[in-house]
Amino acid sequence: MKKTTSLATLLLLSIFFITNCSKSDDISNDEISEDSRLRITKMAYNKYLDNPNTFFEYDSDNLLVKLTINSSNGRKKICEVQYDAENNPIKVTRTYFESEGVPDNGETVIVDIQWTNEGYILKYGNYDYDDEQDTILIDSQMRVIGLNDNYIFDWTGNDSLTVRYVPSNSIEKFSFNNYKHPWSGINIAVINAMDISLGEWEVEWQNNYCLREYDDGSWIIKNEYTVNEQGYPTLMETRYLNTDENLPNEYMSFEYESY
Repeated sequence: MKKTTSLATLLLLSIFFITNCSKSDDISNDEISEDSRLRITKMAYNKYLDNPNTFFEYDSDNLLVKLTINSSNGRKKICEVQYDAENNPIKVTRTYFESEGVPDNGETVIVDIQWTNEGYILKYGNYDYDDEQDTILIDSQMRVIGLNDNYIFDWTGNDSLTVRYVPSNSIEKFSFNNYKHPWSGINIAVINAMDISLGEWEVEWQNNYCLREYDDGSWIIKNEYTVNEQGYPTLMETRYLNTDENLPNEYMSFEYESY
């Protein structure tokens, strides 16, 4: 999926999921009732939710309508979502700002979401996206199973996914556990149209479960996290393996509210 600028990468490549739970190991998605559903409101790049940088806003129908991401260098990304009468997302407007709230040279991308019987089409307008589009296929669990005929998807239950990019024959491997993805409840089409991901991969292929491990042949990333009583991660720690750079562990904290 085509990227706009390096802003999304700068803001989001360091966010990864974690898997080995330090609390409530017996919680699973099947045991979480609707009365205990949570929706994410804030994220921060530290252990204690100090100075959160990402904010989520919802309407009266519990639909995400605005996402704001503030980077450490003063830049900002705002995504706004429109829905139809049946609460299907139909448009996402992404606007990038320089410091002090100044629009970044007209870097606004309008993404129209057109739903099909097999998934959705993202049509891009403005900036350098005119006449470009992505065709995405999904399954009954709202997981991506096709993208522009360029990818081959091999899902093994809910536990693992292998994605092969046909032109280069490159492979990404993902493994998941059964804890709630922090973005669960947000339509996957909205996540894709916002051009955001929670790791080294370019596209978020699902938002049901947390990532256990990511391996693209160059990077191996393993994650650990702490969850609350409802099974949502509140703190995550990312470890980078097979690298000579001796990268430090990274942390992300989450805040939720009931709905």
